[in-house]
Amino acid sequence: MRGVLVTQWTEFENLVIEDCPRPALENGQLRIKTQAAGISFATSLVVAGRYQRKPPLPFVPGTEAAGIVTEIAGDVGAFKTGDRVACILDWGGLAQEAVAHAVNTYAIPDSLEFHRAICFTNSYSTSYAALRWPHLLRLQAGETLLVHGAAGGVGMAAVEIGKILGATVIATVGSAQKAAFATAHGADHVINTREAPFREAVLDLTGGIGANAIYDPVGGDVFAQSLRC
Repeated sequence: MRGVLVTQWTEFENLVIEDCPRPALENGQLRIKTQAAGISFATSLVVAGRYQRKPPLPFVPGTEAAGIVTEIAGDVGAFKTGDRVACILDWGGLAQEAVAHAVNTYAIPDSLEFHRAICFTNSYSTSYAALRWPHLLRLQAGETLLVHGAAGGVGMAAVEIGKILGATVIATVGSAQKAAFATAHGADHVINTREAPFREAVLDLTGGIGANAIYDPVGGDVFAQSLRC
C-alpha cells in the first residue's frame, strides 16, 4: 500500500509518498479504498508533533477520507462492500486504504463527489455543532452571525449553515479574493480586515447593536476584539 508515512516529527512539506503497512481490520470496522482525503492546518500540526494528540510513530496522517468499502469486520450496521462512504479518522486517511469505525462512517449518495463529501465529515459537523448545539451558540433565524476566517474550511461551512438557518451573516476575510469567495458562498456582508478594523464595521452594519453570535476559528486578538462587537 502507498501513502504518506510519518516516521519522525517534521514539517508537512517534507513528507513523501512511500510504501506503508496495510492497516489491520478489527471488529466493527470498514476497510475503505480511498478516493479522496482531506488536509488541514491541524494535519500540519499533527505531523510536526505540535498537536494536542500525538499518534504513535510511525503513522499515516489524515483525519477525513472518502471512498469505497472493500471489506467489513463484525457488526457494521447496514454497511456493505461496494458502498460509497466518507469517514472521520484519528489518523490514516492519506493512503490508498483507510480503516474506519462504522460509527464514524457515513454513506454518501452517488450524486456527491468524493472530494466534496470529505468536507462534511469535519468542517461542516464542527460548524453545525458550534452554531446549533444548546450549550453553544444556538443560532436562530433573524439573528446576526459574525464569522471570522470565512474563506477557510470551517468558516465557509459556518457561513453556509448560518444562511440556511436564516441568519444575517457578516464575514471577515484577509483579501479581496477571499472576500469574493465568502460572498459567493452566501455572506450578506464581507469585511476585509486588511482594509478596515472589523469591530467598527460590525457595529456600523448592525446599527451599534453588534452581532448576536460570533464564530471565531482564528483566536488571539480577533477573539479579544470580538468580545466588543
